[in-house]
Amino acid sequence: MKALCEALQLRFDRSFAARWREYTFVTGDVAGSRGGQAIQPVPRRPAAPELLARLADNEDYRTSLGLLGYQHPEC
Repeated sequence: MKALCEALQLRFDRSFAARWREYTFVTGDVAGSRGGQAIQPVPRRPAAPELLARLADNEDYRTSLGLLGYQHPEC
C-alpha cells in the first residue's frame, strides 16, 4: 500500500489497516450483504450477454484484462 501511495503521489496513512472499516465510498461501499465487516471477495454480479459481447470487442477492455491478469467471463 505504501508503494502504491508513493507511485500515485498520495499521503500514506500507516494506520489505514486498523481504520479501514471507517472508510466508505473509497472503492464503493460494500457494507451489508456484499462485504460485511471483512475484506473479502464479493460475488460476481451477472452481466447481460449483449454487454459481454460488446466488451469482448473493445481493444481497451482486452488490454486491461491482460494487464490485470483477468479473463473475459463466459456468457
